[in-house]
Amino acid sequence: MSKHLSIVGLVGMALAFGQGSVARGQAPPPGGTVVDGIAAVVDGAPLLRSEVENAAWYARLSAQLARQAAPAGAHLEAAEKQTALRHLIDEQLLAEAQADEGYPPPPPAQLETDVETQWAHLAGLAGGEAALDARLAADHLDRAAVTALLRRQLTLLAFLDQHFSGSGTVTAAQIQHYYETTFVPEAERRHLAAAPLAQVRATIATLLRQRQRAAEEQQWLQTLRAGAHIELRRPW
Repeated sequence: MSKHLSIVGLVGMALAFGQGSVARGQAPPPGGTVVDGIAAVVDGAPLLRSEVENAAWYARLSAQLARQAAPAGAHLEAAEKQTALRHLIDEQLLAEAQADEGYPPPPPAQLETDVETQWAHLAGLAGGEAALDARLAADHLDRAAVTALLRRQLTLLAFLDQHFSGSGTVTAAQIQHYYETTFVPEAERRHLAAAPLAQVRATIATLLRQRQRAAEEQQWLQTLRAGAHIELRRPW
């Protein structure tokens, strides 16, 4: 799994509600100024609106940097907040599973090294540290908020690697099937000569393992959602 992180790709899946016990709260009454609020409660643990907004801004930033696109839009769309909230809910469920399994977080020194690697990656995409700081400011983010987000994601990625270690076995028959039914037809569609199976066997095996891992993660998350109590306090 890639170590270059985005909130939109923690587990590489499209996430949806409806798998667990979900109760939708009503919007707060008018009047007064709300500095922060609870967006959702997952098994008794609150997720704050500020957390959702930070995650949504970071998702937009990382997607724009990946596309080498300029900042766009001064406000978050409701769909961006909703997507970020869904991912944060799944992150909370994974954090609960990590605690239940007794899996310790990565050593602090290793975690900080990995966080620094992420910052270097982001700076490279942005065109340098100064340019990255400007992009953070344009997207209403600061380094402390993004660092906290990165630490959480890296910790959960390490947990997922541990939880699914040894999974994703690929057989020779599966590789052969993919080569004959997908790889060769795709080469022909592009009017290219298909490389011999021996040359691409390892690449196909890696791809199939990644697909199996993603399917296993999706199935596990569905199980976690089904057993969770998720209360949405603030529909976006």
